[in-house]
Amino acid sequence: MNSTIYKQYDSRWGKKAYPSGSTVGGCGCGLLACTHVAMEQESKKNWTPDNLRAWMVGKGFAIRGNGTRWEGITETLKHIGHKNVVRIYNDPMSEAWKELNKGNRIGIILFNGRVAPNGVRWTSGGHYVAFTNYRVKNGKHEFYTKDSGARNHSGWYSYENSMKGCIAKLWIVERVGKQTNGSATTTVAAAVKATTYKPTTAYKGTLPSAVVKSGSTGANAKAVQTFLNWAINAKLTVDGKIGAKSVSAIKVFQKTYKLTADGVFGAGSKKAAQALINAHKPKTTTTVKKKTVTKGPAVKKTVVKKQTNADKVSAKALELAWAPGTPEKKYKRKGGAPTAAFKKAFKKRFPKGKINTGCHTYVRLVLRESIDSKAMPSLEWSKIVKYFKNSPKYKEIKVNYKQSQLKPGDIRIHYTATTHHIWIIVEKNGKLYRAEANQGGKNERYAHLNGSTSGNTKKHKKDYLFRPV
Repeated sequence: MNSTIYKQYDSRWGKKAYPSGSTVGGCGCGLLACTHVAMEQESKKNWTPDNLRAWMVGKGFAIRGNGTRWEGITETLKHIGHKNVVRIYNDPMSEAWKELNKGNRIGIILFNGRVAPNGVRWTSGGHYVAFTNYRVKNGKHEFYTKDSGARNHSGWYSYENSMKGCIAKLWIVERVGKQTNGSATTTVAAAVKATTYKPTTAYKGTLPSAVVKSGSTGANAKAVQTFLNWAINAKLTVDGKIGAKSVSAIKVFQKTYKLTADGVFGAGSKKAAQALINAHKPKTTTTVKKKTVTKGPAVKKTVVKKQTNADKVSAKALELAWAPGTPEKKYKRKGGAPTAAFKKAFKKRFPKGKINTGCHTYVRLVLRESIDSKAMPSLEWSKIVKYFKNSPKYKEIKVNYKQSQLKPGDIRIHYTATTHHIWIIVEKNGKLYRAEANQGGKNERYAHLNGSTSGNTKKHKKDYLFRPV
């Protein structure tokens, strides 16, 4: 872990623009937090905020008088080498513990202005702080923080005592590259590779009855080690102790069979393991005495699945999406090009309108073209919510922010006094995405299929979810 802690008001950069009209000293906590994370890599151990300031300002991540955009934190972490960025929304953080317990995790915390149970206040408004180590000690979740602000909250702080109720957002990344620790360095394990090995015999062991991960012991640990020796020729010692070598073998199995390579042998891994075992069960043959039976001509029955309203909405949303991708990367300042299907539908429903739709207009177009010719008669946000609540074509689903709750065709609305957005959940290649409209540069607008699934689990206090019936 790099021991250097920078301050926003350091004379070397404190008065520099972030962006024009604001300074690093006043608004640069997000910049400093990203710098502290970058410095954990040996190749970046001597970085200062100047290594990222111009890039973040140039990308539009710095907001005059208001700090750093959330998306700017995500994209900057990717820019410094972290391909997978997990963003957790709001307390409590049960999902965060799952990610952090995978090990080798660092990241950035966005604190709100509340006071922690032990009286610690991190900020009076909003403040980004990097954490470069994490541990569970005496039953408490502890972060090693690097605070660039004047409150100087740097060091080990427990969530339960010093952070509970104070966290607005949390970005978690896995360490990458060669890591720094003062003068000593360690190397993070190389990326897990899949194997081409395939078992040739039937499996004679059992599978675990519980989740197995680093530190697991006992019969379930032995079952996983035995299975991995059969499935990928892992050559593990079946000692019932899941250490680094066993975790690495679990990851190889997961990578080989297209699973998330997190080193945790859970429900998904067990399902894939059972499928592999079933595929290698010995075939049995049964001799049956033939009996001649006279039959009439075979009648082929065709079963047609009835398409639900939700299916219709989802299909139409996919049809009218302009292109897959995210606006920040694919369409910034250009807007993309509408498809022929979108043009035709738009001209049919709005013959006098220009094709530069906003999020609510896109959803209205999809619904009118699929199940609801009178959808959303008003584009005032309070009336939009009221319409869905009162229309017999939809039922409101209590939002619990779990991905498993969502279904294709669902209409999601985020509505507060200052921010509003509406989109449709769709399924593609087995994953749920957002079909939505966003405004690009120079007021250009485009309807697209968002290539990220993370937005489906954002935790907003005033979200609504409606399902076509």
